[in-house]
Amino acid sequence: MQKQKTPIKNQTIESGVQLFARIKSEQYQALNGINPKLFPEGGPFGNQVIEVVFNQEDTDYTDFLMDFIVRAILPSRLSPEFKESNVILLQSDFHMDIKKIIKVIEKKLDQNNIKKNNRVPIIEETLKRLVILNCYNSDILEISFHNLERIINNCQNPGLVVLDNCLSQYWTKKFMNCRLSFDEHCIKTVDSLFEKIKDLNVVLMYGRTCTTTNTDNLKRGNQVSYVINIVKNSKLSYTACVTNLEKNCSNQVHFNVKGGVEFF
Repeated sequence: MQKQKTPIKNQTIESGVQLFARIKSEQYQALNGINPKLFPEGGPFGNQVIEVVFNQEDTDYTDFLMDFIVRAILPSRLSPEFKESNVILLQSDFHMDIKKIIKVIEKKLDQNNIKKNNRVPIIEETLKRLVILNCYNSDILEISFHNLERIINNCQNPGLVVLDNCLSQYWTKKFMNCRLSFDEHCIKTVDSLFEKIKDLNVVLMYGRTCTTTNTDNLKRGNQVSYVINIVKNSKLSYTACVTNLEKNCSNQVHFNVKGGVEFF
């Protein structure tokens, strides 16, 4: 008796080119929806650059940056605003550390009703997605820039590169007879960083200190997509003024930092 042949269902086999295109597309969308209040029109997307401007005298900008980093690295199964992406933090001001980041993670887990006895594996999983490069001087910072492509290519789901303060090495350069202004130094640093990652489909976010409340006249590179100006209202209350330079529109978002960043 002859066995009947089982019909083979049509299967779509993905080519190498299609696989590469899909991965690139997923990476481009990696952070889309990370904070709908800051980015109501979607995004940020791969290769976009976000400048966060703050007054160093009275603004604790690290809370804002850490909140963004933690949203990027937390598992996506817990919230649509968590992106399960790899983040590389270039730290030159040293206001952030693992203990502070863990506190932010725990606050997010509180907000999502994750029981305390279930948190350890989630925290461990989350921290594995974060790479911190400590840049103690301008030479180490430059070397770190050159190593970024290799680090990003070794990540499973790269989504974000953060430079905590693009002006942290300004006075060191000044003492070495560098004649650049604050704006020129900022542009040169960000240009150098962006040049190393511009083809890797990751979002770049960098902090920038400002000694004046009028930030309209600040100069910046053409690659900047968003400017987020952090304005302090009171001890724990801030306003983020977000300008989308690509679409020429803006919005304001209020947040407080009592026990963690909360937008409203």
